[in-house]
Amino acid sequence: MQPVRILHLENSLPDPIPADKILRSAGFEFEKRVTGNCEDFVRALNDFKPDVILSGRSVSTFGPMKALEILQNRGSSIPFILMTPGETEDISVEAMKTGATVYVLKDNIHSLPQVISSAVCSYDANEGISRHARDIATDEEMMQEAELISCSGSFTWDLNANKGRFSRGLLRIFGLPDEEKPSSFKKLFHYLHSEDRPQLRKDISLIRRGITPEKNIYRICRGETTIKYFRVEYLIKDSDSNRNLFGFIRDMTEMKAETEQLKRYATDLRTILNHTDVAYLLLDRDFRVVSYNNQAATFSLSAFGKDLQQGTSGLDYLKSHRRNFVSSVISQLRCGQTVRYETSYNISEKPEWFEVIWTGITCDSGEITGYVFSAKNITERKLNELERERKISEISARNNALEQFTYIVSHNLRSPVANIKGITSLLTEMELAPEDTFLLNGIGESIERVDEVIKDLGQVIHVKNTVTESSELLTFEDLLDEVAVFIRNSPDCPAFYIEQDFSDVPSFSGIKSYLFSIFYNLISNSIKYRRPEEEAIIQIKALKKGDGIILVFRDNGKGIDLVKNGKMLFGLYKRFDLTIEGRGMGLFMVKTQVEALGGTIEAESLPGSYCQFTINLPPANVYI
Repeated sequence: MQPVRILHLENSLPDPIPADKILRSAGFEFEKRVTGNCEDFVRALNDFKPDVILSGRSVSTFGPMKALEILQNRGSSIPFILMTPGETEDISVEAMKTGATVYVLKDNIHSLPQVISSAVCSYDANEGISRHARDIATDEEMMQEAELISCSGSFTWDLNANKGRFSRGLLRIFGLPDEEKPSSFKKLFHYLHSEDRPQLRKDISLIRRGITPEKNIYRICRGETTIKYFRVEYLIKDSDSNRNLFGFIRDMTEMKAETEQLKRYATDLRTILNHTDVAYLLLDRDFRVVSYNNQAATFSLSAFGKDLQQGTSGLDYLKSHRRNFVSSVISQLRCGQTVRYETSYNISEKPEWFEVIWTGITCDSGEITGYVFSAKNITERKLNELERERKISEISARNNALEQFTYIVSHNLRSPVANIKGITSLLTEMELAPEDTFLLNGIGESIERVDEVIKDLGQVIHVKNTVTESSELLTFEDLLDEVAVFIRNSPDCPAFYIEQDFSDVPSFSGIKSYLFSIFYNLISNSIKYRRPEEEAIIQIKALKKGDGIILVFRDNGKGIDLVKNGKMLFGLYKRFDLTIEGRGMGLFMVKTQVEALGGTIEAESLPGSYCQFTINLPPANVYI
């Protein structure tokens, strides 16, 4: 046993009561500190931490009444024993009223050891009870805080006495203030949804028989529309003849709403996925089937002859020759890649094409948690592509044959035609019979036309071959001036007027020879096919269009019936006004050169009013 720590208030007069001697003679173990003023007394309370305080009567300014006042202000209940002669009993009684534990008269001084022991034991017992009460209060506060954070509550129920105790968390869930705390379950039962009450009665019946019910979710009705959900977990404790029930409830309202919302999202998503034309399959990290839509189920049955089932391995649906390929796909997915390819499967005894996309699902740390497989039937598109490729190949072969034929005609006939022209020229210098002269002139005209055709073919071949000339910096204004001067210097050139607007594209980069030919042919056509009663007015402007340019040529000429002749407008040797001399080469060459530059040309016309050509040139002919 530890020695008792005694704080002794020293009196200003000699102590008439020998306390130390009496305690030692009784074999009482103690440690003592003596203090005689207020400052020392407070310091001893903090440092020495006494178990008991002894004080005699005092004639000094600091005495037992002042010491008791300090203890009261500190909220301390340390035993305070007043030792006093009998003639000062009135002072002792006053001290007792102030807070002293006990007083010992001089005549009874030998009982001091027992008095101190009793006071210390009583203090320790009371302090233990207070400490336990404080611990309980602290635990309850922590429990209430935990219930608030976790949206939970608890209760206890003495089934024999039919009395309960309910936590603040439980009352909060039921929407009850603390002052309306019920003493039994009857009031709480009133708040339950009428459809849930039979289940609670069954649970109570099981509890009375000592059987713990399953965890159940109940509904609370507050008002006409407010419904809250809570889950109950029970714990039965039997002791002697008593049966106590401990219950733990948790507010599930928010979780229930979130769960219902997720269910709606899942339903909506499944509805959407089931109404697409794409098969979707979700696999976990071990390649087991997690979920799929109707199209995926149909695809699996048609392509692999197997019904999709959750939990099965995705590799089990593949034919042996495809497993190595899919394994390589998985390796790419694990490296963070998305894999896309086209493949075919024999469905209904004929191949059908699918566009397949594999995507990995990753968590925040970047680890693969699953895979998404999607397959879209592209058979119609694929067959169209294959047919287009076949036709392109066929057309290319025909074009090559035609170009070869054109080359042969333009080159292999040039020498024989030149020979015939030379012979006819010599024959014209000879004296021939009139009928022979007539035949010779016919042969000469025919061979001239053949020679012109050969020259035209050579020009077409030159344009259609790859563009070899380099682009140069040009201005439309300078180019137009050169073309206009060239046309005006031609014999018998009629008057014409050009309105130009190149403000949007002052300069550009292009192939001058091609653009010169395009300007020349379109302007010449406008002059050639003007209305006889009016001077030819030609409007030309250039516009920006993205990175490319637009050229617009518009005149006030005769116009062209595009309904009748639109499809043949740019054809070789196609002429639509036989009253005007021409060979049908101009518009054909314009279209050929525009396309050689990567552009397009369109026509718009109203017979008897105007004709307009719009040329779109790509970024290769960059404006500056």
